[in-house]
Amino acid sequence: MQMESEFDIAQPPERVFDYLADITNEAKWNPWAKTVERITPDPIAQGSRFRGSYKRFGTVVQELTDFERPKHLTYHSDAMGNAELKFELNPSAGGTSVRILGEAHPPGPMRLLEPLMRRMMVPHLHDMAAGIKRQLESES
Repeated sequence: MQMESEFDIAQPPERVFDYLADITNEAKWNPWAKTVERITPDPIAQGSRFRGSYKRFGTVVQELTDFERPKHLTYHSDAMGNAELKFELNPSAGGTSVRILGEAHPPGPMRLLEPLMRRMMVPHLHDMAAGIKRQLESES
């Protein structure tokens, strides 16, 4: 199951990357994230891990992979079997163009629920994009 959202943020790519790389910020922009804490030491880098409490998923551990500042990063988790949330950042005239790619591979019989899960997840991805934009533009 794959989903995608694109939007622009009036902030430079470095600022957007650093904000997204600190997954503890997710509780500010993801409506399903209740709390998120870092479980590996500073500095935040490829391999950094975070544990969060999420509506509908419970406790989830995420790891930063594909970490290239300020171009792209990926959150990898075991939610829904195997899931990734990829962020591609490109400079734009107004700041940063952000492309989010969500991918999940539900295990076993859960695959039968993919069409239902997709109907739930696509609007949620757009809600997350709106939350990221709102948070970064209000914190400037």
